[in-house]
Amino acid sequence: MRCVHHLQHLRAGDGLADPGWSRRHRRGLRSRQRGGRCRDGVARHRGRLGRAPAAGRVVIVALTLLAGALGAVARFTLDSTVKRRWQTAFPLATVAINVTGSLALGLLAGAVLFHGQPATWQTVLGTGFCGGYTTFSTASFETVRLVQQGRPGLALANALGSLVLSVAGCAAGLAAMWAL
Repeated sequence: MRCVHHLQHLRAGDGLADPGWSRRHRRGLRSRQRGGRCRDGVARHRGRLGRAPAAGRVVIVALTLLAGALGAVARFTLDSTVKRRWQTAFPLATVAINVTGSLALGLLAGAVLFHGQPATWQTVLGTGFCGGYTTFSTASFETVRLVQQGRPGLALANALGSLVLSVAGCAAGLAAMWAL
């Protein structure tokens, strides 16, 4: 049995470490695998192998910042559109934003997990766009506001509804990508 972390560095069928690794590193990998466990049972990145070059990390950070800004603008646009059309005491716009953002995150995670898309997508679009688009703090604030206004039923519906629908949205996105 190998540590999960090291499975990504094996070639299919032969059980040898990635040929791009140095002999010393490959030898160390095999010796740490005795007994089916990594030293303390926890897999860790060792050394600089597998890391993006410094310039690549800067680009990923810049793209994540840009995606976060675009997510925030999309949230503002959808929020103002929904509030203009349906004026209710219930924070429908925030629920819709969080559910659609969770669906998008589920689709994205499914693309990475099931279809081999690069993990950088999850960093840039998941952390950046979906992080800027969804808003747990606003959902919490609106729940407290409903309680302060004497509407505990709406507050409970908002809190539980947001949680259940957001998790269901993410699960639906994962299931959709798994089915493709």
